[in-house]
Amino acid sequence: MHETDHLVLMRPTDHRTGDDFDVFHNEKLVGRIMLMDLAEGHAWIWSIFIEHRKPGRPYKGYADDRESAMKEFAEAWRGD
Repeated sequence: MHETDHLVLMRPTDHRTGDDFDVFHNEKLVGRIMLMDLAEGHAWIWSIFIEHRKPGRPYKGYADDRESAMKEFAEAWRGD
């Protein structure tokens, strides 16, 4: 478990395996960060679930590593 500005990254307990994480805020599931081979140099994808998106803020993105994806998710969540 990792905390980023009250966001908590946890491995899911369902059928998903590998580098796939759920993101919680105040014990509510608000997004996901996972490893995917989508484009060269951008393997990690992050997404804030639709019911938690805020107008004018990014809600998805790609990063080179998990730490960068966590940082970008937190910045989008806070509106930095």
